[in-house]
Amino acid sequence: MRNALSVSTPLAIALALLSTLLHALSWPLGGDAAGFWWLSFVSMAPLTIAVIGQATWKRAFLLAFLTQWPACLFCQWWLIQVTPPGMIGLALYCTFYLAVYAVVIRRVARSKRFGHWPMALVMPIVWTGCEYLRTTIVLGGYPWYQLGIPLVGGATFPDVFGQSASLLGSHVLSTLAASVSGVLVDWWRVRRDGYSRARAIWATAAILVLQLMNVIYGANVGRGTLSAGPVVLAVQTDLSISNKNSWEWEDQLKDVGSFLTMSVQGVLRARDAGTPPNVVVWPETMVPGFGLEPATIATLTRGNFRPGSVFSDALDELRSRLGVPFLVGSSSYLGLRADADENRWKWDQHFNSAYFLDGPAPFLRYDKMKLTPFGEEMPLISNWDWLEEKMLAFGAPGMSFDLDSGDQLVRFPVRFGQGRTAMVATPICFEDTVGPLCRRLCYERGRKVVDVMINLSNDGWFGWSDVGRAQHALHARLRSIELAIPMVRVTNGGFSMLIDDRGRIVEWIAGPEHRPAPGQSRIADTLLTVPQVTDRVTLYGRIGDVWPWIAFVATGLMAVFARPRSLDASDPNCCAP
Repeated sequence: MRNALSVSTPLAIALALLSTLLHALSWPLGGDAAGFWWLSFVSMAPLTIAVIGQATWKRAFLLAFLTQWPACLFCQWWLIQVTPPGMIGLALYCTFYLAVYAVVIRRVARSKRFGHWPMALVMPIVWTGCEYLRTTIVLGGYPWYQLGIPLVGGATFPDVFGQSASLLGSHVLSTLAASVSGVLVDWWRVRRDGYSRARAIWATAAILVLQLMNVIYGANVGRGTLSAGPVVLAVQTDLSISNKNSWEWEDQLKDVGSFLTMSVQGVLRARDAGTPPNVVVWPETMVPGFGLEPATIATLTRGNFRPGSVFSDALDELRSRLGVPFLVGSSSYLGLRADADENRWKWDQHFNSAYFLDGPAPFLRYDKMKLTPFGEEMPLISNWDWLEEKMLAFGAPGMSFDLDSGDQLVRFPVRFGQGRTAMVATPICFEDTVGPLCRRLCYERGRKVVDVMINLSNDGWFGWSDVGRAQHALHARLRSIELAIPMVRVTNGGFSMLIDDRGRIVEWIAGPEHRPAPGQSRIADTLLTVPQVTDRVTLYGRIGDVWPWIAFVATGLMAVFARPRSLDASDPNCCAP
């Protein structure tokens, strides 16, 4: 006799591939940040049924790994413009954790100790635990593509399904999504192995109540006391990836000149409209050269090296004439020196930084603390320079991973109104997808210390694809929900936008009703916006990632203490661990 949970190989492959399709379609497919978001609720049920039905854990692992890789590849296909081998490698990395989930959920579902538990309870815990392992714990984490993140972009109820992230963080959305898939698995078990119908009914009712509570909370979450924050002029540039790989001197002069002109025109238009900006913001790394440190600039000018003080002088003169501080993205080099013997530059530290130009130099500077995996560092591999160089030469020629991670939580004071000051945090690029880091930047000992987040990004790396831009914006919206802090995203190539404290897109450059036509986001333009500041403090801001840690520990305990159960003693595969 066959194990009652067994699934034939053709059916298992078909079910696993169905999960692949559903998961891929749940993500944004372009400028529309919604996609088929509701598929997140059901996308993992077919895969779970397929892997539970495998006779051994090895077959479950291989089934998940081989069938789910296409979904991970599809979600990240925009990386082909930067590094095709990196796209493949990162997809394989994400797929590995889906396969780990397959092994764990199979073991737990077939165990004597936990096999009778509702999958509506077990499955979301195991999913969240495995997801947290990938997104946060291992190798610094890669937080993109959590199961529940598409719920933030629901087109019908954009304010409802994702608001529970303000309570327990983004991972609770994955828990909510996986719980519905768990209900479907329970009813499959009722038909296949005699699982208690009454237990399935109670589990279904509990999940329905949970989902209803989530909707009610999302529809009624308070805003706190709102007040107008500082006026921000976002300067969206449009610099191609080829220029960032090799930015020639003539192009630097031309491009920075256009950025300066856009800034002047934007400030003048704002003043004519009666809303002069309190800060002008440029995207990540839009100031070429070696940064704005006085010692670094002195080294360049003494040796008559480019760019000398050309860009720093131009920025300083412009902000003085306009009477507005600038917040700009730039590399920063500390201890810069020329090595005459090797005919090359050397330095002590090199950061990806945000400079706040207000008052005399040296300027306040925030150094990016979380480097982008496979974009600015190679997790683990970056510990060996020779190995990293060989990997770059093979997978991403022209790129160099020579950045250091910052270690200081820096916030910038932006003056506005009648003697008011807004504290601003500036997560740089990928950092706006990292919930724990943004929480550290914005909260101290459970107290909110930041009024507005301004994200400086170079999304020009996404090239001609709006899919990556839409995914990045979707992740960023969660940070505003988690922390009840509005965010102004200032990007190269789009999407520059204002996100309110509930994660809603209030306005952005180009596109009616928040849906730009293809290519419409990739323009050089300015956005004048006023974020609404709130005094609301979230539970997640106070306690952080308590829930995913609980799920991770619970998953580990279930995996360790699961024991095989004999569904049919005559079946040699019934008790396979």
